[in-house]
Amino acid sequence: MQEEIQSILENTEYTREQISEFHQNFTKVYPSGILQKDEFCKLYNQLHPTKKSDKYLKQIFQMFDADKDGVVTFGEFMITVFLQGRKQPEEKLRLVFRMYDHNCNGFIEKTEIEAILHSIADNCNQIEYDELVDWDENHSGHLNEQEFVNFIMNNPKLKSFFLDLIKLYE
Repeated sequence: MQEEIQSILENTEYTREQISEFHQNFTKVYPSGILQKDEFCKLYNQLHPTKKSDKYLKQIFQMFDADKDGVVTFGEFMITVFLQGRKQPEEKLRLVFRMYDHNCNGFIEKTEIEAILHSIADNCNQIEYDELVDWDENHSGHLNEQEFVNFIMNNPKLKSFFLDLIKLYE
């Protein structure tokens, strides 16, 4: 637990006292100190009952599960909530990149990007797939984190979609 507290202290602006209080509340609801995927999805849906996010919950869960071990620890939860709530849009989009970088290699491959963009276009009536086809400016077949952030930041509809998707609280 001390390592987790130290990590939260190093990656957020929370004090040790705030972390202790958050941990007490977290373990009241999740006595094991971790969120399983189904618990996380239930929490997200309770916080966002009007969002149609079922298709994206797996990716949102992966964004919180920083070490990709299949659970969200208290530390992962606190750091991600802090980053999601306090940082500039570019930093939030870095969380989105992490959500889609399934193999943690620092890239999102062409097939993954196209599937993501088709899914967004199919589920968001404000975005057409044809608006999104210019994602690969250097024709590399993948996007690194900075290219991903730049692409999203340069598309206002996509930017709005992703920033809304990752909101944990209003």
